[in-house]
Amino acid sequence: MKKLNMLLCAGLLVLNTACSTKPDPSSPTPETKQNSIVVAVGGQITTLDPGFNTETVNNYILAHTVSSLMTKDENGNVIPELAESYTVSDDGLTYTLKIKDGLTWSDGKPLTSQDFKYAILRNLTYGCLLYTSSSPRDRQKSRMPSSA
Repeated sequence: MKKLNMLLCAGLLVLNTACSTKPDPSSPTPETKQNSIVVAVGGQITTLDPGFNTETVNNYILAHTVSSLMTKDENGNVIPELAESYTVSDDGLTYTLKIKDGLTWSDGKPLTSQDFKYAILRNLTYGCLLYTSSSPRDRQKSRMPSSA
């Protein structure tokens, strides 16, 4: 009886292997190590808005998905990222950054200095609201600076 069961199992295995089909080349490519990334994070992501972010787990995601004018190299030195170059005034109060040519949004529209101005003023406004407003209703009523 054991030999019959072994023979039957072996036959089913061969039959199953022989009857399997190759994947259809027109079907979507399954995710593999070459075209996907899986990252574990140590907590719940609460926002992906840099203007509202105050948590370490969000910082981890934003650091890998958002570009900025400047970044840090492996030694912690501040270096240009989306900026091509920068200068600092003699008094150290004015930074002038030149944006790299050819940068675009995902929809193909050019990235301009006005986009950075808007983002900086927006984030400063939200940051001030997070730490100075006395109630959520006050924060809700406030608006972006019209000059942005």
